[in-house]
Amino acid sequence: MNTRQTRTSIRQQRRSLSANQQRSHQLSVLKHLKQSALLKRHKRFAIYLHGDGELHTDIIIKTLLKMKKQVFLPVLYPYAKNRLWFYPFKADTPLVKNRFNIFEPAVSGKPITPSYLDVVLMPLVGFDNKGNRIGMGGGFYDRSFSFTKGNRKTRVPMMIGLAHDLQQCTNIIHQPWDITLDGVITEKKVMKFTKAFST
Repeated sequence: MNTRQTRTSIRQQRRSLSANQQRSHQLSVLKHLKQSALLKRHKRFAIYLHGDGELHTDIIIKTLLKMKKQVFLPVLYPYAKNRLWFYPFKADTPLVKNRFNIFEPAVSGKPITPSYLDVVLMPLVGFDNKGNRIGMGGGFYDRSFSFTKGNRKTRVPMMIGLAHDLQQCTNIIHQPWDITLDGVITEKKVMKFTKAFST
């Protein structure tokens, strides 16, 4: 299958998961997160609001807030086309739908640049065992975090994909503009691709 066919197939599979399966997968991913060093060592976390069968994140977000982590959600940045900015999120933060009908924080106050983040818990459609990912096709994360490419010696956000295990692919063709992952966490396993995640 080509990338478009793979994207369509995986999206159909993950949308077919039941609410109980989604909850079970999320709790398993949360358990893996707690067992990793991510929550112990880092303070500023970006995460997404789930949709389209993506691994659910509501319990994970509540846990991050309970642990006094700084939580940020992506917002379509109005001043730079097809890029993301990140706004603080708390339990009482008002949400609005963007042009893709996805909820995001209402724009108020000061956003942060992607380079300020410690860890990005990011959505994806597919991933392989080399840290390559298939996104939704818009390139928002690739553009927003392009500054991280080839720059693993200095402190940059750690890019961790959250996914259902069924989203794993055998081999994803890497494009020059693609941002690779430091790791992936599914309900079944934790995959570490770089030393940044291994330490």
